[in-house]
Amino acid sequence: MHLKTGVVLGAFLAVALTACQSGAEPEEAEIGSGAAFIQTVEVEERDGEYWAVVEGHYPDACSTYGGSSQVVEDNTIHLTVASQRPEGVACAQMLTEMTEEILLETEGLPPGEYALIVNDDNAQTTFMIS
Repeated sequence: MHLKTGVVLGAFLAVALTACQSGAEPEEAEIGSGAAFIQTVEVEERDGEYWAVVEGHYPDACSTYGGSSQVVEDNTIHLTVASQRPEGVACAQMLTEMTEEILLETEGLPPGEYALIVNDDNAQTTFMIS
């Protein structure tokens, strides 16, 4: 009995994961989007540029990095990190870890301490611009 259940479960997972990971997407596949869940953020300075290193997870195995946007208000930078996935594709519903490095747009900002808030307070940190 356990062997039969294991074989059926294994076959189901193989089909679901193959659907997500196959490189053959329709040419006009529609892409859905949403916010990635960010758990931590750190800012690293590299050659005078500031990079947000965000870690968290996507809601399923098919989701990938969908871009970012930022808004600066006084000494606070609001960073939105999006995810994207093909619509209408069978996909394993499992949290998928992610790490992204995002260049912050700091050119023209005066020196000082800045707060970085990601995805409406999912994660935040402070850093200095010198």
